[in-house]
Amino acid sequence: MIALFLSHMYEEGRLITGVIFLYRISDVRISDATRRNFRLCQKLCGDTNMENVVIATNMWGQVDPDVGAARELELAAKDTFFRPALLQGAQLVRHHYTLGSARNILQSLIDKPPATLQIQRELVLERKDITETVAGQELNQEQRELVQPHRAQLAEIQRQMEIALAQKDAQSKLELEKLRDELLDEMRKSEREGVKDRQVASRAEATPPPPPPSMWLAVLL
Repeated sequence: MIALFLSHMYEEGRLITGVIFLYRISDVRISDATRRNFRLCQKLCGDTNMENVVIATNMWGQVDPDVGAARELELAAKDTFFRPALLQGAQLVRHHYTLGSARNILQSLIDKPPATLQIQRELVLERKDITETVAGQELNQEQRELVQPHRAQLAEIQRQMEIALAQKDAQSKLELEKLRDELLDEMRKSEREGVKDRQVASRAEATPPPPPPSMWLAVLL
């Protein structure tokens, strides 16, 4: 997990100079997954470290320049996108898949003072469990948001099953039971994945990875 990797890096005395978040400008709209990932990136870094963050848009060759520029303006202007991070000091730049473009992005960060990210401070200095960190709470909230629609669907299926039972509609009842079972299987799968993630985190805490030679972190979400 990236949070544990960052905490082990901090314990080795290696501070982060820059965080690069890549976003495809070719996307017609910003997806819910991308929105969640960037929100998690913010929680990992902390509001006070946004000056060490670069949001690099790529895939410019796959979009009309005017369309891409309009999307770029929208990303920078809306509070639901990147505007809050930009107001806190993050940079929004373009990456054109050239050496010069990559060099410019790195150059914009290379003189920044190294930062202690929020997740590093919480895990290492404050000795919090990963579930107690701001990023961990964000993930838990996302999990609840994903489960909530399933619960609503399950309640609706149960209601329809009661109607079918009252009307002695055996065929509808069988179909609804199948839908219910499929939904329950999906909910159990999500729960198992959550348990697995927590187990991986526990094992990772006991076995820290070796620190990388670089002080750069590119968050590719």
